[in-house]
Amino acid sequence: STQSTGNRDRDREREIERVLGEKEVLRGGRQSHSDEFYTKQLQWVKQTVWYQIYPESFSRKPREGEEGLKFIDWTSRSTRVDFHGGNFPGMTASLPYLQHLGINAIYLTPIFQSASNHRYHTHDYFQIDPILGTEKDFDKFLEETSKRNIKILLDGVFNHASRGFFQFNHLLEVGEASPYVDWFITRGEFPLTAYSDRPPNFSCWFNIPALPQFNHQTPQVQDFIFKVALHWLSKNGVSGWRLDAPEQVKVEGFWPLFRRLCKSLKADAYLVGEIWTEAQQYLCSQEDSNHRLQS
Repeated sequence: STQSTGNRDRDREREIERVLGEKEVLRGGRQSHSDEFYTKQLQWVKQTVWYQIYPESFSRKPREGEEGLKFIDWTSRSTRVDFHGGNFPGMTASLPYLQHLGINAIYLTPIFQSASNHRYHTHDYFQIDPILGTEKDFDKFLEETSKRNIKILLDGVFNHASRGFFQFNHLLEVGEASPYVDWFITRGEFPLTAYSDRPPNFSCWFNIPALPQFNHQTPQVQDFIFKVALHWLSKNGVSGWRLDAPEQVKVEGFWPLFRRLCKSLKADAYLVGEIWTEAQQYLCSQEDSNHRLQS
């Protein structure tokens, strides 16, 4: 019911506030339990058969609210800019098939509002991309995966945002007078060359101007990312984060604090980082791993 949903949302908000209230204690290295305790909480990962879903072209089911939206033919090859219109109702309808395969966990590539079909260019971290459906559609997906004991891992793109991300767009429009000037790393040159043939005059991922990098030194940026992480992790059925380009975040202590906050909210949360080189400096407990892959 609407009332019970409202109560659950308020409970989630209170729990997030509790965790954020512990931030400074956790920053100092203290945590609620030992590393050994958290290691035991992650035993489920060892029994997991993962299935990765690229939401844009995995499955599509007609849904209310998409009238008038134009998508390419479902059988067409994907390009960098086309949209097939894959959505959460389609994913939910495909769960019996996935369960039949024997999987018990799904890693979703990014699902938040974006103007790119792969959604690594995030516009709004608190909104499900409307092409994929509504938050209710996502909640229904989580409800059905939970019934099948299928865990969900979300993709966290916290190194960089996009030109359409509100705070960066504000900086583009207003320049150095923007209150968000410290959210990103600029060279003090304005206007920013985000839409220009000239090289970008701000830090961006792999020098791609469409992907401005956050300034993780800024406390407000850290708090924003922590709130995003806890907001979605607090949902029943979300079991962790796959972290995109985490080695690009150079601020000492950022990821250990991120981990402690997530673990304080959900002790069995699984955090896995996409790091293409040896990652010894990121390993801090028994539950971490760093495996060399040989071809």
